[in-house]
Amino acid sequence: MKKTPLPCLLAVLCAASASAASFTWDGSEFATSTNWTTAANWVGGAAPDNDGTATLLFNQSPTPGSFASTVGVAYNINKLTITSQSTPFTYSGSPITFSGSGAAITVTTASGNSTSTANTIANNIVLNAALTINRGVSSTNAARINISGIISGAHAITTGFDNGILRLTGDNTFTGGVSNVRGNLEIGHNSALGTGALSLSGTSAASVSLTGGAKSIANGLNIAGVASGTGATTFSGDLTVGGAVTLNGTAGVNTKYTTIASAAKLTLNGDIGESGTLGKNFRVNGSSTGSTGTLVLNGNATYTGSTQLGSIETTSRTVFINGDFSSSSATSVNAGMTLRGVGTVAAVTVGANAILAPGGDVDDTVTPTLGTLDVDGGVTFNSGSTFKLNLAAAGASDAISLTGGTVDINATGVTLALNITGGYGTLSGSTYTLASFDTIVGSYGSFTSITLNGSASDITALNAAGYNLVYGTDSIYLQSTSIPEPATISLMIGLGALGLVASRRRGNAGRRS
Repeated sequence: MKKTPLPCLLAVLCAASASAASFTWDGSEFATSTNWTTAANWVGGAAPDNDGTATLLFNQSPTPGSFASTVGVAYNINKLTITSQSTPFTYSGSPITFSGSGAAITVTTASGNSTSTANTIANNIVLNAALTINRGVSSTNAARINISGIISGAHAITTGFDNGILRLTGDNTFTGGVSNVRGNLEIGHNSALGTGALSLSGTSAASVSLTGGAKSIANGLNIAGVASGTGATTFSGDLTVGGAVTLNGTAGVNTKYTTIASAAKLTLNGDIGESGTLGKNFRVNGSSTGSTGTLVLNGNATYTGSTQLGSIETTSRTVFINGDFSSSSATSVNAGMTLRGVGTVAAVTVGANAILAPGGDVDDTVTPTLGTLDVDGGVTFNSGSTFKLNLAAAGASDAISLTGGTVDINATGVTLALNITGGYGTLSGSTYTLASFDTIVGSYGSFTSITLNGSASDITALNAAGYNLVYGTDSIYLQSTSIPEPATISLMIGLGALGLVASRRRGNAGRRS
């Protein structure tokens, strides 16, 4: 066996030692310098190696001379570890490059909940390797770090902040994307996530929120499907996502709920597809608190699993589907959810305490925007569900239009809710088609109750206003009593024709005499 010469062995050991070198900041020279290159600012009197291998430690205890540090020259490190409690560390100056395996920014204890107590990195950051930004110790306290510099490079960022917050506010250009594993990711710029996709792991609870008002990002969105875990991602604020949405995971396994927080608005303009084996389900939920929240789907869908809106946790959320979602196997609207829009959906089941309200626009609370929701299949209204429509003058109204399907309103306790500004008296005397279909299960009076502009009404009030609710063979419509129904019109035409024949016979008889 060939022996390794001692000098070579020592060189290897030295190299290994250098690769694991840690440097602890004490800021003792803060009166004259807060620079990283000042050796006296570091325990042991040696400045960190600038070769992409060093771990830099910034500890709360013992209390350093300065919590502010300046990167005087461009620095290349492997890890930045911050241990802070009440006073935050701040970093400024030249760019910081992260290199090597396991590159990370780690906050090991809480630094507070507000911006003023958050650790702040104002430096530009260059990614020579994939970077993890996380908390090293799980805690109920909210560790926080703000990165306001520009992040560049061809690598990805993985976040994992548990109860903490990572805020990105720079005009970033890195291309590897962001994977939000857990905790809160806060977006403060339209380019905060660089140019790659935002990936939601689905294995732990996470959230995406905004700072500085509404944001519109061009990134794609990847949503994982996992068999277990508490991985719902909650969206807060007014966020528009322009890129494509991809459902990942195992076929037949639900994606973890994309949860819409109270008063939040999430708009997905890209198409929603699936990767790998087909059959993934897309699920949308609302948080268990608050009374509003909106998801707008403007792209088309190509995934083949089901579209599931809402669960037992949902409270008053609205989903607008304006694209073509007919590739989905089925659409379920569950308790607390309202399905609106002018797109196309697969067969719909409307559950108890859920609403089907075709048409509309996100901002039509004052003047409703009318429209038709197309359904590729049937629509079933379960007991306790609601069919809600806006009506205007000249026969204009919201509606559903079914292709190859049946409207089933045979369950008890189904409500027809009509929104007519000014009440029945403002209608124009026209015919209003509310639903068109191939067949219907149900009959006159199948809608157990009727509401008008949110208040209780009934068939008698509708009739008194001069309208009949007609259940036809291929449509449900409101018709003015001054307009004869089709059967009546046919009878009138038949009687008119008989009268014309009789008149001609009398005329001919007179000429013969």
